Amino acid sequence: NKKESQAREFPIIKTVEINRDTTIVIFQISNFHHRAGGFFTTPKLGLKEDIYHERSMKMAFDLLLFGSILIMSFYHFGVYFMRRKKPASLFFGLFTLVLAVRTIFTGSQFIITVFPDISWSLKYRIEYLTLFLSAIFMSLFLYHIYKKDIGKRVTQIVVLISSLYTFSLIASPSFFTSILFTFQIFMLLAIVYYLYPLGLAVYRKRDGARILVTSIIIFFATIVNDIIFTSGVSSKTVELVPLGTFIFILGQSLVLAKIFNGAFGTNEILTKELDYQNRNLEKIVEKRTQQIEVQSQDIIAKNEELKQQNEEIQSINDNLEDQKLRLTESEGKFRGLVELLPEAIFELNSLGEIIYANDEFFNKLGFNLLDLQKNLSIYNLVYEQNENNELKKIKQIELLLAKNNVLKEREFLMSKKDKTTFPILLSVSAVLLSENTAYRCVFIDISRRVKNEQIIKDSYKLIRKKNEDITDSIRYALNIQNAVLPSGDVIASHFKDYFIINRPHSIVSGDFYYIKSIGDKIVFALSDCTGHGVPGGFMTMLGITQLNDIYNADDICSPSSALGVMRKKVIESLNQKMDEPGAKDGMDMMLCILDKKSLKLEFSGANQPLYIMRNGILIITKGDKMPIGIYRKMNDFTSHEIQLQKGDILYLFTDGIVDVFGGEKNKRLYTRGLQELIKKVHHEKLAEQEKLINEFLLNWQGDNKQTDDMLMLALRI
Repeated sequence: NKKESQAREFPIIKTVEINRDTTIVIFQISNFHHRAGGFFTTPKLGLKEDIYHERSMKMAFDLLLFGSILIMSFYHFGVYFMRRKKPASLFFGLFTLVLAVRTIFTGSQFIITVFPDISWSLKYRIEYLTLFLSAIFMSLFLYHIYKKDIGKRVTQIVVLISSLYTFSLIASPSFFTSILFTFQIFMLLAIVYYLYPLGLAVYRKRDGARILVTSIIIFFATIVNDIIFTSGVSSKTVELVPLGTFIFILGQSLVLAKIFNGAFGTNEILTKELDYQNRNLEKIVEKRTQQIEVQSQDIIAKNEELKQQNEEIQSINDNLEDQKLRLTESEGKFRGLVELLPEAIFELNSLGEIIYANDEFFNKLGFNLLDLQKNLSIYNLVYEQNENNELKKIKQIELLLAKNNVLKEREFLMSKKDKTTFPILLSVSAVLLSENTAYRCVFIDISRRVKNEQIIKDSYKLIRKKNEDITDSIRYALNIQNAVLPSGDVIASHFKDYFIINRPHSIVSGDFYYIKSIGDKIVFALSDCTGHGVPGGFMTMLGITQLNDIYNADDICSPSSALGVMRKKVIESLNQKMDEPGAKDGMDMMLCILDKKSLKLEFSGANQPLYIMRNGILIITKGDKMPIGIYRKMNDFTSHEIQLQKGDILYLFTDGIVDVFGGEKNKRLYTRGLQELIKKVHHEKLAEQEKLINEFLLNWQGDNKQTDDMLMLALRI
């Protein structure tokens, strides 16, 4: 009965003595807790020794799988903690850990041997927990291995559904065992889905995909087998997931080895690319620093000095070559001449031992004739220096001595008797002395040149740092300039349809636009200041400040009067005098005042025209041929009154627009070209006009450099 029954499920071996022809074995089994009762596998009858042997072999196999899978789990944990950027190792380690635990809870159920009194409900919860968790960790592992092939949303769905099944373990065993079939159906659907992206991974030749997918297919096959086994569809099979897991782990290990090998190869390629970039870095820096004339004067002077030194070295080398040809005629005469030379010369035998040296050699290195008699070797004098500033013997000389090659003007480090080193240019050539091959060596001390090269490198770094600081300051000035210009919201509050094309020549622009509302009137202007970049930026701030001073009250000054006041203030601010430096500094401007009610427009221009497009006709109102600044002609500015109509489009622009070079003949665009462009695009909305004009200017300019700031403002009435 249910009250007295105790839920247990475990393998059991019973010995039955058979002493008659017919023996009836009766099994009494009850089930009040599991979705299915009775035998999970067919009972086996046999000799006692055979049954126990089979049981022992099955437990040994399960323990072998448990240990192997557990070791691989710890291995992948170690891989993850050494390189945490790859979470795939972590999820695979968790997956194998869960499968290792499942191995001793299923099959031969070794856990009962260790803990015979373990609770049936606890055992089943752990068994089901390992099943649900394995699906979570397996899906996360596959996603992180093949992110480009497996969808993130599908992975999230698998994890979520498996997590819900995991939380079902809180309920009674009769509940969570009854829903196992639905989870098995879900797993089969997930397996069918994963076969497709895994096939794509093989097709796209992902690293290790063929090995990994083969092992995964075997593993999936064992999962399907276990689903058939646990559902009771067939009793002729056994649990194979542990074995499939072992094969899957073996495949993963091979993939990891292949990935590590590929990583090392990639590292070598990146190292070569980095070395190439480092070798070309000085050329890039030198090209940049040539633009800063003041800072480069010192470098130019040092380069000239180095050039003279190199010419001197080359001259000395040429003289040495000439002297060598003559010295070969007489060894005795050569010895006398060598002692008179200002360069260090010595000779080697085939073993690299120094057999002769002139006085300059002894003077520079501190050795004497007794040192030569002690078999002084070139391998103890000449070294190379690696990237860690460690000295190592040079293999070039070994190769030279072996093949009688010539070594000409190679840089090395020469060691003195006191073990201090200095840089040299070494030349070595084979000669015939008394029918024996020897090697004549000449070295030149280049300490001064190396020191000057280091000074130049340090100067490059200093200049680059100063250039970066200056650029940062200019970019900050751009932020200030943008802050004082009217924002798009301000323009949109007065004109519903507009566009602005603003392309500074440098970071900071010498062109600016201005809009301010006073009562029922709108004051707006567009100006081109002398210069561009930082000087032009200063002039824009001067122009904006003066406009704010003029239009700071309700009394509105006419455009012509405002331009006159600005001209006076510019002359005073810049202390301008005719025919003196700075007399040409100033600004060109078009200034307008629009009455919002009557649509009457007052316009005055200083070297700037105003274009109005009305019903397909372009109306041009020219400004005065005078700048805002000192000029040979200082007449009053002319004021123009224009009655606008709704739908009129006003075009304001600086000369940078019409002076841009390009086209088939590489000439300026001129005002005629701009007028034709406006007539061509005027029927479009201003947003589309902006796009078309921008594209035209870029195509017109082509590969030509921009020569001036470019600013254009269009407003629809």
